[in-house]
Amino acid sequence: PKVKKEYDSANEKGKAEMLENFEPSHLFANSEMAEDDFQFEALKAPILKKLNMMFFTDYPEYNPLDVFEKFLQTGKYKIVCLDSLKDTLDRIKVYNENNGIKKSDKTIESEIINLLKHYNKELGITFILIQQINKGGEYVGSKSIEHNTTGLFEMRHCQSGRRYIKFEKNRRNGNLIKTPLYYFKDKLTGEIMFDEKDFIGISLNSQYHWSIIKFPSHPWHMGLSLES
Repeated sequence: PKVKKEYDSANEKGKAEMLENFEPSHLFANSEMAEDDFQFEALKAPILKKLNMMFFTDYPEYNPLDVFEKFLQTGKYKIVCLDSLKDTLDRIKVYNENNGIKKSDKTIESEIINLLKHYNKELGITFILIQQINKGGEYVGSKSIEHNTTGLFEMRHCQSGRRYIKFEKNRRNGNLIKTPLYYFKDKLTGEIMFDEKDFIGISLNSQYHWSIIKFPSHPWHMGLSLES
């Protein structure tokens, strides 16, 4: 018991020190929008201007998978968000068809999954993948991504119109599966705020700590030369 107590104490101290100096470098890889469209979104939510953005539409002559990997290879980013997985896969498929490359949808999906797994392991990059659901509320695509992720959560509306996040899979805090966390967007700052008091099933005591990780301010549009 004494050894365990000392270990837990050291572990908590280490996590606290890590979080105190935590300023993650990040990249938002946007396949859903072109830069012009995103500028209008940023006008409605100025906080979006703080994101480091790359747009697949800036590189129409290149394989989208190669473009994405070039950004990862720089080693600059520890958190990478891909919006969306389905649209990126479709872009790769169109590129292959236009260039006479014959690959099945399953092969293309396997290539991007292997890419994510490689850079997660080799460079420690955390990936946030945005995926779509169909009209029936079902997950679009195969279950391969779900099986290879640490967590899977959905963002939905309840009948009253309130928005909430609900985890369907969570390997880090599995006891909170299917527990809705309600949120809203601050109209002035555009920041996402969570309604902690409505986090059903949790007693908010000293064991739980809530915070907002703020990214350092950077130019929001990231460019990259792909010439060899």
